[in-house]
Amino acid sequence: KKKNCKVEAPNIFRLIEHFNQVSSWCQAMILSQRSLRQRAYVLGRLLKICFYLDRFENLNSFCAIMSGLRANPIFRLKKTFSSWPLV
Repeated sequence: KKKNCKVEAPNIFRLIEHFNQVSSWCQAMILSQRSLRQRAYVLGRLLKICFYLDRFENLNSFCAIMSGLRANPIFRLKKTFSSWPLV
């Protein structure tokens, strides 16, 4: 069944791929920063983007970014989340 998903439902497949790419991109943007301050800055920018996505009712991109922020590698960065309001 999974082999035919690209043929039978190409738009749904592309939607899922785009969601996963945005989610992975968010994780990579935060994890690629070396310092705590830079990670907190990127986190703040992504949360600001989420605010506007929610405001414009772009729920697919909003959920993609939020799922990237809720992923285990990001969620474990407790110092980044605790220092975010100070940046």
